[in-house]
Amino acid sequence: MLRAMLGNEHFTYPKPLSLILGLLRQTTSGDDMIVDFYAGSGTTAQAVLTLNAEDEQSRRFIMVSATEATNDEPTKNVCRDITRQRIGATIKGYSYT
Repeated sequence: MLRAMLGNEHFTYPKPLSLILGLLRQTTSGDDMIVDFYAGSGTTAQAVLTLNAEDEQSRRFIMVSATEATNDEPTKNVCRDITRQRIGATIKGYSYT
């Protein structure tokens, strides 16, 4: 799904959206705040937005991720290049079905 959304192949094993949706369905409601300290590809944010659209709740999220820049890749920025783009695509109505 991530490759289809962003054409990105940097995340070999992103968390499955179905897993995070299931966990959030069982544990959140209303205007709960969900914090993901390893946001990476943005699966949790997509799950929150998807659930809010399904049940008309107003869950919120905070995504935290490192840039992951290295000496070999000094401009690498997961937050900017992957997480933010996935959240934006989801907000704009990307559908994985």
